[in-house]
Amino acid sequence: MVNIALIIGINYSKLDISVQLNGCIYDARRIYKTLLDHLGFSTNTIYMLTDDNEEQQPTKQRIWDVLEKVKKETTRPEDELWIYYSGHGNTIFDTNGDEKYGRDSVILPMDYLKQGYISDDEIHVWLRSIQCKVCMIFDSCHSGTITDLPWNFTYREPGEVLIEKVSEIEMDNQQIYTLSSSSDSQLSWEVYNQKQKQSYGDFTNTLLRILEETKYNITIMKLFERLSVEFHTKQFGETKAIQTPTLSSSSRIPDWRIQK
Repeated sequence: MVNIALIIGINYSKLDISVQLNGCIYDARRIYKTLLDHLGFSTNTIYMLTDDNEEQQPTKQRIWDVLEKVKKETTRPEDELWIYYSGHGNTIFDTNGDEKYGRDSVILPMDYLKQGYISDDEIHVWLRSIQCKVCMIFDSCHSGTITDLPWNFTYREPGEVLIEKVSEIEMDNQQIYTLSSSSDSQLSWEVYNQKQKQSYGDFTNTLLRILEETKYNITIMKLFERLSVEFHTKQFGETKAIQTPTLSSSSRIPDWRIQK
């Protein structure tokens, strides 16, 4: 069994200030430390792409190159692959008719202005040939269906989770799970901690705190439920916007346990 991870954090610091983010690289480093210190990963099994590292820039081509590399390194069902992304997300018009609300979710590499986005359709095709357990975490706007997995779980009220089969596509690998920071129609928010003088994604910060509180031993469903309960009453910005985490799965019953 091997544990492999790809962690991506993009602040877009080389682009116009209007599109820059402030906490994505910080979040990526915290995820890296968590995998290393608590979840059985090692330095030589974690690939880290951040736009403050000149040698490992999260360009569109490099992201795809590493995705293909980690696929080749996790070939057994018992292997474990984690993908974490913190950066911009957006939506585009759906052109193949596979989206319920007519829009595809996309993520934006650091060179998206020249090379374009990475779409949920492309990520889904890549996922279909994965053999191992997969946990994907996206702290980005409009990320609810970013992996186009067939089953979606959305929290409504305490004790009530909406379960939707959003795709008729059947997947051979029943061990693929995606935690998304917001629904396809929502923004994901950064907050600024005055005491730390640091911005971070509120979703990532909450997720890491829950993992710490549960001593890094929790089912994916319970983690999702706890995230959902916390975000159920949160409001952001002057518009009092809400942010609704989403769990997607290749199976009807997500039964994977996060543990060392």
